[in-house]
Amino acid sequence: MGWYNARIRAENTRIEEIEAERREAVESYYEKGNETLDENLYDLAIVNFSKAAEIDPDFVKGYEGLDRAYSGQYNEFAIEYANKALSIDPDTIIAFKTLSWVNFQQNKETFFKSIKYGSFIHNYQIHVTFTRFYYQI
Repeated sequence: MGWYNARIRAENTRIEEIEAERREAVESYYEKGNETLDENLYDLAIVNFSKAAEIDPDFVKGYEGLDRAYSGQYNEFAIEYANKALSIDPDTIIAFKTLSWVNFQQNKETFFKSIKYGSFIHNYQIHVTFTRFYYQI
């Protein structure tokens, strides 16, 4: 029975080591994604953020990175990854910012007219509320 417990402990230790290596790989790809994004190398950033998200599908920062990289290219995939990030963490500001910007771009004429005829703060609050309702976030 003692050998069995030792075997279980050894297996648990190995599982913890594998998990630590996985977390380290995810963080490494995420950091590389940030570095390449800072250099406006969007395609390379997308590769790195995608790897991070592939290794850990619940790593919200990977999807936020994809959102930022695709936003930098004005690519509609930014919306997809913003929504994916929000599905993991409904409080992620980066994704909400992307969706707000998209909503603003689609409705800016109405938004500016509303500013002209009312208070900016009130209209901004309406814009934010509308965006949350529209994207159901």
